[in-house]
Amino acid sequence: MQRQHLTPLADAMLNAYFATLGYSRWFTDIHGQPPSKMAKTQNLLSVVQSELNLDPRFELSDRYAEYGRVEVSDRRDGISYVLRSEAMLAIERQREALFDSNQYLASDTLLLVHRFHQNGLDLSIAAARKKAGKLRLQASGPAIFVGAWPFVAVTPPPTKGIGFDQGAEDAFGELGDIGDAGEAGES
Repeated sequence: MQRQHLTPLADAMLNAYFATLGYSRWFTDIHGQPPSKMAKTQNLLSVVQSELNLDPRFELSDRYAEYGRVEVSDRRDGISYVLRSEAMLAIERQREALFDSNQYLASDTLLLVHRFHQNGLDLSIAAARKKAGKLRLQASGPAIFVGAWPFVAVTPPPTKGIGFDQGAEDAFGELGDIGDAGEAGES
């Protein structure tokens, strides 16, 4: 897979990251402490869903939407992705090595594995599988690195009163990596 193929998805994720930073700052100003990692994660994924809903290239699946997960299909090539953080992928692999002996079915959907870091966003792709009768996808092999997108590559979206000056402070230092820890709605 070519890096430029994933650029619209990376842009949506970076925009969501900046919006989540604005949300985190607003929450801290109002409540005197930052929001929980779960709240930041849900905000990030909700904004990603909104960004992708506005892009005619993508079709957002409603199968996971209410649980805060993101499944999206690219209308140009028909490839479907489920968003998963690199941290969650590592946790699943450890759990699988210790406890799993179930039979799996291959999935046509790919896992789009993300990791936010000091300089921006890394995306990787992993083939997926699932347990019979279940919806939750797991990686069926290693995640293959596709590319990196720096924070400066994207202009932060307007935040309707929640300002974000990209040069003012270190976005990653303030917000950190946001994954999908504690993901709800496993089935």
